[in-house]
Amino acid sequence: MASINNTTIKSLLKREPGAIIRDSHLAGFQALRIVTGISYRYEYRVGSGRSSRVRRVTLGRHGELTPEEARQRAKKHALVKLNGRDPAGMRADLRAMPTLEEFAEGYLAAKENVAIKQPLHAKPKLSTISTYRSLIRNHIGPALGKCKLDQMETWDVERFHLKLGETNPVVSNRCLQLISSLWGGAARAKYVTRAANPVTGIERFAEFGCERFLNTDEMVRLGDAIRTAETVGIPYAPPPAKPGKKAKHIGKIRPPYVISRNAADAIRCIALMGTRMSENLEVEWCDVDLELRFMTRHTKTGKRAILIPEAAVEILKALPRVGKYVFPQDSDPTRAKKDVRKQWYAVRKLAGLEDVRLHDLRHSFASVAVSGGESLFIVGKLLGHTQSKTTERYAHLEQGPARAAVERSAGRIHAAIGGRDASASPEDQP
Repeated sequence: MASINNTTIKSLLKREPGAIIRDSHLAGFQALRIVTGISYRYEYRVGSGRSSRVRRVTLGRHGELTPEEARQRAKKHALVKLNGRDPAGMRADLRAMPTLEEFAEGYLAAKENVAIKQPLHAKPKLSTISTYRSLIRNHIGPALGKCKLDQMETWDVERFHLKLGETNPVVSNRCLQLISSLWGGAARAKYVTRAANPVTGIERFAEFGCERFLNTDEMVRLGDAIRTAETVGIPYAPPPAKPGKKAKHIGKIRPPYVISRNAADAIRCIALMGTRMSENLEVEWCDVDLELRFMTRHTKTGKRAILIPEAAVEILKALPRVGKYVFPQDSDPTRAKKDVRKQWYAVRKLAGLEDVRLHDLRHSFASVAVSGGESLFIVGKLLGHTQSKTTERYAHLEQGPARAAVERSAGRIHAAIGGRDASASPEDQP
């Protein structure tokens, strides 16, 4: 045990999510390390004895509260408990109905705890929860976060949806999905009813999948750019501006730099295997079998065996093993590399492919497979799709049977009606 103060909070931030500091001065007052920071809470038992039910009250997040402010809140709950009442029950009575933001915080914190303790079985995964928090922090919270759940109206949500849709319709659709999911959780908690879901009836914006595929010439340029980046060096390229956002100032001019070998090879493996960035960067050597040429990953869609082509096997065999991760951080080999988008922005600019996202390498892998005659079923298996609908976005590339059919049909019609003789003048035509 230790006193919860700014010093101990700083040390807690360096630890893994799930770590807890229990205050040595106030029983039940705790600081919990979560993925996005620190959450303060008060823990107590309802009744007497170790078999009595444990309940927790979320006090707030570090940054919104100082350690001392959180302690004062915990003391108020401790006083309620001392008087024989249930702090959580009292808070529910006093508050009557949580706001959307308050409910989302508790709901996601509970999901996050499960994801930390049972990462293989939890739904949603930590990465998805982090995305949810970002949507709430940047979009939902400022517009609707202070609304009491029982006071939310469909028009409030639709107005928010339309406004956000002016700049980012896809993100607006995701916000609607999240609000609806949170409402379902609130309904299970008996705060509201499913029938009163304010998202019901709101029309989503049309979405068109980003179908950017590299052709052979572009792949050659990409390969040349990667080799230049890891040998000679390339200029720094800033990340693309977000939709509806403008840069506040011009970034400083940075000198050319050489990207690390494992960053270059990570990009190559994404292209060769059609994997998601996280599937490659977070893989450990113990999950890789170079003899049988496959690796096992626990992804958001479940456990997945990813086949490794011979070209990627040669890359992996040549990589130095400096830790448990295949692609470790350059500054700390004990940690996995989290991102190669900074290097990607520079590589794609040099290759003249500034409209190509890193994830488009996965789409390009699929397009090459489908265009080469592989079935959508096989391509779906290679990409780790659990639903055939996801793979159907590549159906238009499967032109072999369709091309043969159109040629047969046109051939029969042409034989019947004949064709114009290109060598004859218009006057000679019947």
